[in-house]
Amino acid sequence: MRWFCLFFLIATLGCSSEAQRDPLTACADENLAHESLTGIPRTALVFIDRSSSVTASPDTRRAFEAALRQQVEAILPVRGGTIQVFFVHSRTTGKADARTFVQDAPLPRVSPYDSEQRQACRQYVSEVQYRMRAARDSLLRLLDEQVTTSVTEATDLWGIFEVISETLPASNEMPPATVLVLSDLLECMPGPERRCFESRPPTSRAQAEAWAREDAERIQRSYRIRPEVLRQAHYVLISGDFANREESRYVRYYWFALLEAFGVPYEQISIQ
Repeated sequence: MRWFCLFFLIATLGCSSEAQRDPLTACADENLAHESLTGIPRTALVFIDRSSSVTASPDTRRAFEAALRQQVEAILPVRGGTIQVFFVHSRTTGKADARTFVQDAPLPRVSPYDSEQRQACRQYVSEVQYRMRAARDSLLRLLDEQVTTSVTEATDLWGIFEVISETLPASNEMPPATVLVLSDLLECMPGPERRCFESRPPTSRAQAEAWAREDAERIQRSYRIRPEVLRQAHYVLISGDFANREESRYVRYYWFALLEAFGVPYEQISIQ
């Protein structure tokens, strides 16, 4: 009877220990699964200028695709990682057709047996990788997403700052978000206080930077902007071969200066 009670006590404790195991740490011996489950999730906001993606040269198209793949590889392996996609056109701030990709694969099953636990963790990794491939393919297809002609007749790149301000949290407790912009960077909107770089681009670096400082004030008057949010993000603006066009010669200096006017440190800006 004594041995039976002892056996019952051990079995009960064993069941209790199994019940208390945490699926998030159950894959400590499987590196990919463990990193996915316990890593700190990050966020990327992707802005696709539809007119630019349509008219991009093969080299620029490859640059756009490589940038999207890079974000998938950087963001979506970790549970909770999020990529949000927005289109740039005449009504950028409307966020029409926005898409969200979240790494939310089901947690691995917890098992008291080592072999079963390893198998469950490997199955979890396979599911994460499958979802990453699906997200990558969907993102690449978005470069060809059809939007109505009426909204592609102008390019409101200023509007991305409102979208960023509304989408990202003001807290700096999480890792900085990445903002990826795939565009020729030619802001072009009608109106007395708007720019149209397609018809009147800056003709020097000094002019581009001066315009940017003026426009930073206009943007804050015209849009719902939170500079404290903007300055926390890291920015990657990719224009590819568009930068070689005459009207784009000094545009990169405009965007550097505009972001710096919002308080974004120079080292957090990359324009390619």
